Amino acid sequence: MRAVRLRAGARSLAAAGVAVATLFIVAPPSQAAAPAQNGGHSLQLQEVNSGDPNNVQVVYRYDGPSADAGGAKLTENGKTVTPTPFPSLDAARRTTGLVVVMDTSASTDVSGTLSEGRNAVKALLPKLHSNTQIAVVSAGSDALLAQGFTADQSLVTKALDGLTPQGDGAIWEGVTRAASEIKNRPEMIGNILLITDGNSAQGVSYASAKGEVLDAGATVYGFGVGDKVGGDPADLAQVTGGVFTTSQKASETDVAR
Repeated sequence: MRAVRLRAGARSLAAAGVAVATLFIVAPPSQAAAPAQNGGHSLQLQEVNSGDPNNVQVVYRYDGPSADAGGAKLTENGKTVTPTPFPSLDAARRTTGLVVVMDTSASTDVSGTLSEGRNAVKALLPKLHSNTQIAVVSAGSDALLAQGFTADQSLVTKALDGLTPQGDGAIWEGVTRAASEIKNRPEMIGNILLITDGNSAQGVSYASAKGEVLDAGATVYGFGVGDKVGGDPADLAQVTGGVFTTSQKASETDVAR
């Protein structure tokens, strides 16, 4: 196959094919989706479907204004390629999903991570597209699906309010569960939002969770509180194209910027 290069501003990402259709995904509003260091916005190739070499579909994430989509340019072997019009997710039969993995270990009650994390997610909800499918996973001594995918934000709020701190050790089990929920929806462009103050007990390993997230094709964003978070959450965010931010104060938890 011939190489196709997708450009937006100074950034370029390789794709493949002949005729190219592009889907434009605006990343979930989040502190994690911060502007690039060069003052521009972040562009991330999400998926290339080249099953039909004459009708390749490219999905990419972009954290800037949706109006910028019309300025995207594609070149093939140095020559400009005109893509088909940018279809909506609905028209392309795709959905955007966000699984909130909330650390509900006992320590989150003391650190304030659970209460502040709950408030931060509630502040994020109105900023998401109304059709975004949202799920909630609690991770304390076990990982539980508190709310399956739904676009009804009142159900998400109810699930968040019902979370209580207990036990420890299920952070990566929770991330694995989130990845599984996304993988079960092959039409979904999936994201995971992890809020935690660290994982101090034995459970599903980070390596195992990382493999499941990569297999699901999800991007991980997150926020950590305190000095026991460790480097694994940030590593997972980096390898999946997201960002994980930490702070010593739970009150600074902000995923809606």
